[in-house]
Amino acid sequence: MPTQKSRASPWDLAIFGFVCLLIPTLFITLTLLTPSDCARLADGTETFTPIGVAISPYNENCGDWREGDIVTTAAGRSMESWAQDLFRTDVDRPQWQFGQQVAYTIERDGQPQQLALTLGRLPVAEVLAERWGALLFALVSQIVALFVLIQRPHYPAARALFIWAFAGSHIYGWAFFLHVDDITNALGFWSFRAVTPFLWLIYFPAALHVALVFPRPLPVVSRYRWLVPLLYPLSFAGFLFYIALAWPRSANMLVWLNTWIPAEAIMAAVFLLATIIVIVIQYRSTRTEEDRLRMRWAAFGATTAGALGLIFWNFLPMVLGRDVFSANAQGIVMLLFPLSLAVAIWRHQLFDIDIIIRKTLAYGFLTAILTVVFFGLVTVLSSLFASISGQQSALALVLSTLTIAALFSPLRHRIQDVIDRRFYRSKYDAERVLAAFSQTVRNETDLDTLLAELARVVEETMQPERVHIWMKPPSKQ
Repeated sequence: MPTQKSRASPWDLAIFGFVCLLIPTLFITLTLLTPSDCARLADGTETFTPIGVAISPYNENCGDWREGDIVTTAAGRSMESWAQDLFRTDVDRPQWQFGQQVAYTIERDGQPQQLALTLGRLPVAEVLAERWGALLFALVSQIVALFVLIQRPHYPAARALFIWAFAGSHIYGWAFFLHVDDITNALGFWSFRAVTPFLWLIYFPAALHVALVFPRPLPVVSRYRWLVPLLYPLSFAGFLFYIALAWPRSANMLVWLNTWIPAEAIMAAVFLLATIIVIVIQYRSTRTEEDRLRMRWAAFGATTAGALGLIFWNFLPMVLGRDVFSANAQGIVMLLFPLSLAVAIWRHQLFDIDIIIRKTLAYGFLTAILTVVFFGLVTVLSSLFASISGQQSALALVLSTLTIAALFSPLRHRIQDVIDRRFYRSKYDAERVLAAFSQTVRNETDLDTLLAELARVVEETMQPERVHIWMKPPSKQ
């Protein structure tokens, strides 16, 4: 592991972590103390529309709200007017109270309607139920990063991981998101903007920061010390440049505020792409087996989390036409990345992750194939039995289960064999050579032939520069 010390002191990192936690805490506290209309702004690319703000109710019992409603006026003023006043301090703003009734004008299905809503407590249980997976991901990432920093305080990768994890505090604020009253009172809006884009624009450069110094700082980083600190202002500069260009082309203030969302996404995409490129460079430039093993640990967490996300939240919903797992489960799956990265940074003696990767690939493919076969058999057999008997039969489920049980072992061996031949060719060839040598030992009795075969096997499997066989002479009686 690198011993080069970072110029940031532990106190600098402690203050940074405290501020990262303080910003969303202030926003969440303000949100909880403010009366709620039981709906938040819709989280997406069309949160702010030219005529108002899109709304997403917390549950089906939230008064007369409907998903997709657009609030055009609140407290007798248009949302466009409230949006313009976000940048002013000399404006009288409503001070809504619990139990107060507030009048909104909304657009639903293209038609204006009036809503009178009684303000109450924010349904915190609904917020947590909807986004606890993401909150858990942020919390565990921070705990892991703090632990790694305590164990390896002078390693640049440990410090970068800490910055990345605590910039992830934006997830806490994002979970509670914006509400209509945040636009009318302005304080909620700006406290949320301190969460995102501020912390958001630190989070993704921090990911690139980790890649640049893990497992060891790249030579360009060691040569140009200013390169890593420059990443963070570049993120903010890119964001500001985008929204500045969008300002003259925006029809009104609401449209311009909506351009902040793609600006954040673009900066995230740019830094993620750069992170992937740097990871590839890091792996190709590593010279020691220890560093390669660390890179494989990090790659294992990233690729496994990404692959599971693609399978269960993109591919299967497209095939089945419905969500298989909730977004909360995705947060749990994403934990593989910080956990594997933490192991790679923290442990000096890593066990061979190739064993885990091989088994993960084998059982991953096996699970996917058996799942498709199972559902296919159930569908086909159910249709067949229904056409014969005129009613559904449990026999289809029983036969499908027995078929899967019969296929499990031979299919697992076949998949493992294919994976070893495709991805672990040298290991696969070595195993085959050793198996052939064991057969030769059982059948061959000539010592010279056995020694020649042994030398050949050692040379083929271990590939040493030279091979010498020394035989201990028989002891004298």
